[in-house]
Amino acid sequence: MTVLLGAFAALLGATLQSAAGFGFALIAAPLLVAALGPRPAVSAIVVLALIVSALTLAGEHRRPRPNTREAVALVGWSLPGLLAGALLLGVAPERALKVLVAVVVMVAVGLRLLGAPRRLPWSHPRAAATGLTSGALSTSTGIGGPPLVFHLLGRGLTNVQMRDTLAVVWLAGGILSAGALVVTGAFVLPDEAPYLALATVVGYLVGRRLFRFLHEGRYERVVLGALAATAVISLIAAVA
Repeated sequence: MTVLLGAFAALLGATLQSAAGFGFALIAAPLLVAALGPRPAVSAIVVLALIVSALTLAGEHRRPRPNTREAVALVGWSLPGLLAGALLLGVAPERALKVLVAVVVMVAVGLRLLGAPRRLPWSHPRAAATGLTSGALSTSTGIGGPPLVFHLLGRGLTNVQMRDTLAVVWLAGGILSAGALVVTGAFVLPDEAPYLALATVVGYLVGRRLFRFLHEGRYERVVLGALAATAVISLIAAVA
């Protein structure tokens, strides 16, 4: 039962991550924690998300097309954000933070659906604010994806560029997270890891097929729908 539940979680998370470019942890984390326990689940999530990001960038027989300037700025500025979020978690209630983030995400999705998309020029201050916010939310609430997604949607990237840019950011963040877990002695892979990895690869393949059917306008609608869904899930988990 543990293997089946964990594999199902990995399959769902990898499918969403592969198709939309984000969302693995938000979908997979609750089920993996329930199936494996907190410490093994965190280590598994880091490794499995790394697998999806690496496959996205290197496993599709094409040259990845991330926006390098965006990726470097977002990863670089996420580092102080990670520290700030850890400090914030120590003084602010995690549940209240999750509720606030979920509500803000849903409002932002609604406003974007009501208004015409507007392409924003490159701005280092905007990228810095996004990286800091994403890093802080990652360590304080576990919901670091929405700021990155909204920022990249506003930049008017193609769906391939956006997916690849997110994959680069997640890959770098995953490596940093794995290193931190190893250094602190908290890295514990569960015995079910090979089965979870197999389910993750299958989910990636399913998500890749779904991604191929998403033209530019449909891709944004799917991404906004996934953002709204994950915000609702986070809100329910926080108030339950």
